[in-house]
Amino acid sequence: MQIVVFAVELHEHQSTMTAMRRRQAFKFELLPRGQQQRDMRRFAGACRYVFNQALALQKANYEGRGKFIGYVAMAKRLTGWRNGSETPWLKAAPVHPLAGTPTVPSRNSPSAIRR
Repeated sequence: MQIVVFAVELHEHQSTMTAMRRRQAFKFELLPRGQQQRDMRRFAGACRYVFNQALALQKANYEGRGKFIGYVAMAKRLTGWRNGSETPWLKAAPVHPLAGTPTVPSRNSPSAIRR
């Protein structure tokens, strides 16, 4: 799995003091092994589940009342999902990536919900 993290633009000065641009990118490759790979897949699956649940909730609420659910209310729902008996596996996922996931559908609510 390769990820391009960032690109930089460096300025090098020649002897005549004219600037010459050099663009350079850095690539990093993650090589997870065994349990790390399983954990990464599990965490991604948990984020995907929370995103889909939040999107379905936003769609239903928008169609019913025409309003969007804010971050605080979604965070309370996430706590309920993590502590629920139907999804005990959500507790194993780190909470910080999951906490930002429900807000993604509401960032661009009209365009995300109407699709």
